[in-house]
Amino acid sequence: MDACAKGQTVYFPSGTYSGFTIPRGNITLYLAPGAFIKKEDQDVISFEHKDNVTIKGRGVIQGYGCPFQPKFSNHLTLEGVIIRNDYKKRLGNNWTFTPIKCHHAVMRNVKLFSHLKNDPPHGPPSAFQPQCCSNLLIENSLGVSYDDGIAIKVGGWMCVGPPEPTSNITFRNNIIWSMTGGYKIGTEIFADIENFTFENNDIVMGGGNDDLFNRERGTKFKNIRYINNRVENSKLAFLSIGSLYREPDIYPYKGEMDVTFDNHVVERIWRNDPGYKGLWAYATPDSKVKVTFNNLRVEGKLIGSLQDLKDLGLKYMKIENVDIVFNTGR
Repeated sequence: MDACAKGQTVYFPSGTYSGFTIPRGNITLYLAPGAFIKKEDQDVISFEHKDNVTIKGRGVIQGYGCPFQPKFSNHLTLEGVIIRNDYKKRLGNNWTFTPIKCHHAVMRNVKLFSHLKNDPPHGPPSAFQPQCCSNLLIENSLGVSYDDGIAIKVGGWMCVGPPEPTSNITFRNNIIWSMTGGYKIGTEIFADIENFTFENNDIVMGGGNDDLFNRERGTKFKNIRYINNRVENSKLAFLSIGSLYREPDIYPYKGEMDVTFDNHVVERIWRNDPGYKGLWAYATPDSKVKVTFNNLRVEGKLIGSLQDLKDLGLKYMKIENVDIVFNTGR
């Protein structure tokens, strides 16, 4: 690879290879079917400050914890490959794909497979976890994880340097198989998020929650749109604004938020579970939060009001300092 000139392609035929660091930008790696890039740790293929890197093919990147986390590298393209996050007792995070401050990136036809163990204090694995990334497109991909399928984060544990505002993220035509959360904007949010589109995705298996929260940090979520998505199972809440965990770990959202759900479908709710909240919208009194549902369907019923949700047996909803609008027929 060191001898490969800029703009050339490094070809990995079928076989097993040790993990490595990419020495320069403007390079393409092609992983043929049967090619395994493996490392008994994280950062299987690592690089920082390397622009115009393309990794494609049908091969496998396999490691532990955070197997693929490029940093400070723009115009990254990831296409067709498989990333595996296998189980190993270790301290640290379990985030399968974690680009950090990578802008103008495209990810297509990629499959992420995380192990399905929740092993405290190591934590359960997640699939897509971009940190402080803007102009990011993820499409036609699969994420399998115990924890969050996709979680947009701005700062926090994995971020290097100060947090940066995040904008223009599109996540479309994907399948998420998650035992807990489906998609989340939250947990580590230390700057604003703008222009996030989640379109035509399927959240299957358990969880199926849409989580939007910032642990009272006063940030802004602007122009957040969910379009034509389907949730198979909703075990905790089909939407939670403000962190919704077990008592006393419950925090309201603090800041500004404008989010729209168009043609959102929830196939199944766990109404008989005493812990099921359904719709949890909790913000501080000084916040400005608006949620608009256009043609929300829950278990086949078109929802035009909070009363419609109550009629489905949702007894423990919380609506506090949040403006919720239901529209039908659009």
